[in-house]
Amino acid sequence: MRLWRWWVERVHRPVDSTPFAWVRILTASALLGDLLRVAQLGMVRTLFVTGEHGGLGAFQDDTFVLDRVLGSQAGLVAYGTTLVCMALTAVGVAVRPAIVVGVLAYAQLGHCFPPGDRAIDRVLRCVLLLLLFTNAHRRLSLGNLLRRLPPLRTTARWAEDLLRWFLVLVYLSAGIAKLMQQPRWLASDGTPVVYRVMTDPLAGQLDAAFWWDHPLLFRVAGWGTIAL
Repeated sequence: MRLWRWWVERVHRPVDSTPFAWVRILTASALLGDLLRVAQLGMVRTLFVTGEHGGLGAFQDDTFVLDRVLGSQAGLVAYGTTLVCMALTAVGVAVRPAIVVGVLAYAQLGHCFPPGDRAIDRVLRCVLLLLLFTNAHRRLSLGNLLRRLPPLRTTARWAEDLLRWFLVLVYLSAGIAKLMQQPRWLASDGTPVVYRVMTDPLAGQLDAAFWWDHPLLFRVAGWGTIAL
């Protein structure tokens, strides 16, 4: 029983809720920025309209349920709903309903265009769902100001522990997966893996010719990536 009491006291111990508020703001803002970038590139109808209605292709899976109800507009509705909900989450208005609806709409976007729904998207959805059980909605929140509610300055310790453990699992599994797929992440000779990634003509941003003479930088970056 002593061990159980220690555990209960630990997970219920109050911690500052401000970091959770920043996680809420920055996570929602990052998603909002990504979705607005898609609009800036004029790719919304290309990616989020089904192939049978003129979109990029027939990539949809069976769990894209909005398509059965809204037809050709399903992806666009999911896109717009996610935008609105992430904006509300970031500014702190109706945060909990916005997270629930936003995560569901965001997941439907993934089912509408599965190639665009990567591991990071699933991680961010999990983080948003975790915030539902904290007081992140009552700190740095416009809703608090509009309703003249006092800020809730603390939240339970378990949420902090769970978020840290979640990050440990994500980074540990990412490092193991990298080494299993490509052991040369830790190599001390040959072309560094990070160089190939960052100068890839389809996805990279660096000039392959200029950076070819600086392999040590990329080799150290690869070691650091696996260590992290």
